[in-house]
Amino acid sequence: RTQRVIDAQESAASKLREADARAFALYLRRAESGDADSQHEVALRLLAGKGVEKDAAKAREWLAKAAAQGHAKAKARLAETDGK
Repeated sequence: RTQRVIDAQESAASKLREADARAFALYLRRAESGDADSQHEVALRLLAGKGVEKDAAKAREWLAKAAAQGHAKAKARLAETDGK
């Protein structure tokens, strides 16, 4: 019985990772086409490692792209990131 619970938890975690990876791919496509909200989301996911491997340098690049379009949250996060 315990093994079934563990298996179910592992399956749920695997499905969540897959969903995160699919979501990242969708955001990335929109970000690459110039959508500032998606650029910001890609950056946040890169910082957190959500659906993708963590990469602070790439996250900063996406924050800069979004900030350059006037995205307020990206500007704030970029300032926060650069201040560290």
